[in-house]
Amino acid sequence: MSAEMKMTYHVVIDLIVIFTLLMFIPNQTLFGQSSIELSPSAIPREWIKIATPITSQNLSAGKELVISGQSSDNVVKNC
Repeated sequence: MSAEMKMTYHVVIDLIVIFTLLMFIPNQTLFGQSSIELSPSAIPREWIKIATPITSQNLSAGKELVISGQSSDNVVKNC
């Protein structure tokens, strides 16, 4: 190999290594787990209770499905 080809080869390898490092190092920072644990009371509790249709009720295909019940949603949560 000529000196120019060797230099080009090394530049390409160096760029691949730098690109690989830049691609994976920030991900470790972004997706690392926090050492701060949330207490169970700090975790919002969301819930729904479906009243109708009941579990054993058969529904016809092609007809409008109406679901009713309750949820933990309120003006503050707006979920």
